[in-house]
Amino acid sequence: MNFEDNIKQLNIVLPKAAEPVGSYVATKISNKKLYISGQISIDEGGNLIKGKLGKDLSLNQGYFAASRCALSIIAQLKKACNDDLNKVKGCIK
Repeated sequence: MNFEDNIKQLNIVLPKAAEPVGSYVATKISNKKLYISGQISIDEGGNLIKGKLGKDLSLNQGYFAASRCALSIIAQLKKACNDDLNKVKGCIK
């Protein structure tokens, strides 16, 4: 099963990869490795998720924010691979 099939089977909807702002670069390829810069947590409505766990966010809200950040990373990866996640051979970090 390929990446796209897994994403569909798990009912995961990737957000649109955010466009770079200013001198920010979302991804860079060097020596056949793709580097993805820091991503932020944005909810389905496009709103920034911010706050401190235990003060502004519950544990479940923190998990949700982390999962949204991970989805943003995957969206940037997919965009950098011309929408073909099957080009990915491994992940370092």
